[in-house]
Amino acid sequence: MYHKIWVSPTPGITIDKVERQQAALQFRQCIQLRDAYLYKPIVPEQLDARLQKFQAQVRATPLAPPRPPTDDTSNTLSVVFGDDGIGRVTSTNTATHDLVSTYKPPFTLSEFNRDVTQVWAAAAGKLTRSFAFRRLRMLDVNYEFHTLMNETYELNSTKNDKADFNQVTKVDIHLHAASAFTRQELLQFIKTKAIVDKDRVVLADGTTMGQVLSQCGISDVDDITTESLDVAANASMFHRFDNFNDSYNPFGAKDLRTIFMKTSNHIQGKYFSELIRDVVIDRVQRQQNRVAIEPRLSIYGRGGMAEWEALSNWIVDHQVLDLDATTGATTGHVRWMVQIPRLCNIFMGKAYANFAGLMKNIFEPMFLATLYPDKYPKVYAFLAHVGGIDCVDDESNHDPLLMTAADTPACQYTTKANPPYSYWCYHIYANLFALNRLRESKGLNTFHFKPHCGESGPRHHLATSYLLAKAVNHGWRLDLEPAMQYLYYCSQIGLGLCPLSNDSLFITLKNSPIGKLANRGLNVCLGTDDPLQFHNTNAPLLEEYTVAGHFFDFTATDKSEIARNSVLMSGFDHHWKREWLGEHYMEMNDVLANTQDKSNISNIRTHYRHTNLMRELNYIASLSGMAAATKATATGAKAAIGYLTLAGHTFPDPQCLKNVMQSMFEQYQSYEELILADNVATQDKDAASLVQLATEVGSVGGVKVEEVAVGETKTSSGGGEHDESIGRSRRKTVQYLGRKNMMMGGE
Repeated sequence: MYHKIWVSPTPGITIDKVERQQAALQFRQCIQLRDAYLYKPIVPEQLDARLQKFQAQVRATPLAPPRPPTDDTSNTLSVVFGDDGIGRVTSTNTATHDLVSTYKPPFTLSEFNRDVTQVWAAAAGKLTRSFAFRRLRMLDVNYEFHTLMNETYELNSTKNDKADFNQVTKVDIHLHAASAFTRQELLQFIKTKAIVDKDRVVLADGTTMGQVLSQCGISDVDDITTESLDVAANASMFHRFDNFNDSYNPFGAKDLRTIFMKTSNHIQGKYFSELIRDVVIDRVQRQQNRVAIEPRLSIYGRGGMAEWEALSNWIVDHQVLDLDATTGATTGHVRWMVQIPRLCNIFMGKAYANFAGLMKNIFEPMFLATLYPDKYPKVYAFLAHVGGIDCVDDESNHDPLLMTAADTPACQYTTKANPPYSYWCYHIYANLFALNRLRESKGLNTFHFKPHCGESGPRHHLATSYLLAKAVNHGWRLDLEPAMQYLYYCSQIGLGLCPLSNDSLFITLKNSPIGKLANRGLNVCLGTDDPLQFHNTNAPLLEEYTVAGHFFDFTATDKSEIARNSVLMSGFDHHWKREWLGEHYMEMNDVLANTQDKSNISNIRTHYRHTNLMRELNYIASLSGMAAATKATATGAKAAIGYLTLAGHTFPDPQCLKNVMQSMFEQYQSYEELILADNVATQDKDAASLVQLATEVGSVGGVKVEEVAVGETKTSSGGGEHDESIGRSRRKTVQYLGRKNMMMGGE
């Protein structure tokens, strides 16, 4: 048993209904735009038998994954990059020509410019900001009441399940490989190499390891400390991204960064591979707190296939994967990400002549390895272990939402400066969309787009990522944009937040909105970003959860909820997500998706989150005049109920449901008769099914649904308690309130 409390504003002090309708319409249009842009597999991953078979074989033989399950058309397919910098699959086989013509993004650059302008204009509007502010404050108040009334119930309900916070899987969804190790780990590694590899040549000019350290003024490695490494975050980095980047140079020496933190150098990235494989991955595998990681490696677009082959050789030849020492299979601890740095200001005119050349250098190798795995076996193998693509750089550099000539083709952009964030992200998204369609058709894994966004700089980056990204890394600046925050909540876009990184670089913990975002119900996850700079223990992710718990008053339920979000946001495949979260984790209804013995989250919490989200989506849909559609399979009274679909959720139109239920109430002399009909489920099946439907929706349009668990303690309106200890049956009471604006958070 738990208490459900809905808090709605008083009608007399709210903004005008016409204004609310206008604001709701703008929000609905934005949500529908995102739904249209978002990549959705034709066959869901959990239902794709070919993909399941491929991923099972990849887990078993990770260094030599099987060839595509469907491979009979590869010799008729090719990829062509046009002046727009977007790859297109073509076919010489007339039987597949029409099919491959669909392997393209659904919107052109011009259409995207139009749509992102619409989203940003909506987010900046007075009506939408006022509307969103009120809805977000209602989420605050609802959560405060929920925790006051139900926190004890939530914690008690998980005491006897088979999981606790330590045992549930927590994915570090925001981690850069070049700083994935801690200062103590790097220090010990350097000391070891200084002794055993003192005379090893580590630079192309013939310089040995010992000579490099001598040039840094190090004569005795026993004297160096984590402080002398000079890589820890300090006050000079606050809002100074340049100083932060310099911290990647141990002892201030760029040569040491090249030797220890690069995949391509004179020793073929040997030391870096050992740091990641033998230090970071080994630590994660041995950690008692169940942790998985998504480390990022960079592709700059400088060398096309040669750059991809060098990176893939480093992964495969050095076996930088989470391999079981006995079986050689993967253990479910590592899923790689590829990050694309925005560095046209450095490489334009050198590595590529125009932006189209950059996109071709990055994505053509991915297309070719997908089409011709035998020709590019290591790139193909590496891609089988990649879960997503990131886009990174210093966000604080100012850029406009769109260029002056916004529709400039990629082949005509030759400026030695970065184009706007929106231009970058659209071209990455468009190529990923086409690539994912191709890989899906061949039964291969696909890639999520999860760019850095909302860490600093212009807030319109949030509008770009809202349309294009599966999730974002950082995103705390949503706190400054109520309308964008409300959209991210309604669409449940993942936020890879890093409290300790933010504390050193952009916003202190005491001012951080992370706790507020999590409490409201945004899809908050935690990541470490750069343990080398920000962490002091050999459990960096647990350090983040511990600090966040103290600063933001997170309970065990809160932290388990964030951990579950991190698994869902991650690029790990269906097998691992099912293993960590339960058989039904992919259900849209959080109550049905939750397996308490796996997640350590009370069903009370998941029910609360689901009903809140449904309330907001339903309110937007109904207030904006969204047309409802009936279900063809519905019979009886249910046939009169219209359904609305928004942000991937389908739910009854509250006005239709209210009208049908009101007419049904009139068939009974009292509410007790209706309740009885529901309890026995024989006197009136339509009544029983509609009451159940109302229960699933929550409190809707003048209908209040209250669940009471017989056999548990219930607090009465008078403050007394009745302990009914016999029986565990549940009964539902339905009361028609006669006020259409009371429920669903109506204003």
